[in-house]
Amino acid sequence: MFFYLSKRIAIPNNVKLKCISWNKDQGFIACGGEDGLLKVLKLETQTDDAKLRGLAAPNNLSMNQNLEGHSGCVQVVTWNEQYQKLTTSDQNGLIIVWMFYKGSWYEEMINNRNKSVVRSMSWTADGQKICIVYEDGAVIVGSVDGNRIWGKDLKGVQLWHVAWSTDGKVLLFGMANGEIHIYDKVNLVSCQSIIYHLSIYLSIYLSISIIYHPSIIYHHHLSSIIYLSSIYLSSIYHHYYLSIYLSIYLSIYLYLVAGYIILWKYSE
Repeated sequence: MFFYLSKRIAIPNNVKLKCISWNKDQGFIACGGEDGLLKVLKLETQTDDAKLRGLAAPNNLSMNQNLEGHSGCVQVVTWNEQYQKLTTSDQNGLIIVWMFYKGSWYEEMINNRNKSVVRSMSWTADGQKICIVYEDGAVIVGSVDGNRIWGKDLKGVQLWHVAWSTDGKVLLFGMANGEIHIYDKVNLVSCQSIIYHLSIYLSIYLSISIIYHPSIIYHHHLSSIIYLSSIYLSSIYHHYYLSIYLSIYLSIYLYLVAGYIILWKYSE
């Protein structure tokens, strides 16, 4: 499989983009940025005949629509692919739901809490509900028809991201301090708090690399050592950068040790 640049799209007046989202079902691309910029793009689809003949995919735009409605910087865009809706929010907290009708996008609903900035929004897999999280800890869940289902304020936290589980029964909140909180969406009761930091994820990545590295595929125990050690380091050193550096050092050290073991083993 080869990847190549198919289309480069210039943004008018060199406006800086802040967010982008791809609707993989219908092929729309939404991008938002400064000065209320919000565009919906779509590349022409390749016909079955062109695919059979091995022709290059078309790079012309079949849609390039500017959506007017935001005055502040657009910071969040998310798709509801099941109902062909686009939800956007700007730096002023204004939320707009857009609907697709007769080949164009139109404003359908507007909401503004006027208290805080929207940090993230996420639709359930079936497109029935949307969860909106604000920087000040407010969480609102609404239905696809615009009704508010419930809301709650999480005290003492700074929300940054939100995601639904595939069955729509669990909500995951990403915090500004790097923590991930898991909640039961029925009454928003905390089920678990994941407080392991970036060092753990980095170590997991390195561990996976070690597991599948051809020369040391039989040394699965090494990945466990790295993973458990990184958890230990994170629990002791709560400073982000220090735990990251220590985890990287430990991972590289163990990787080199494993390499020497392999060389010694095969040199016998």
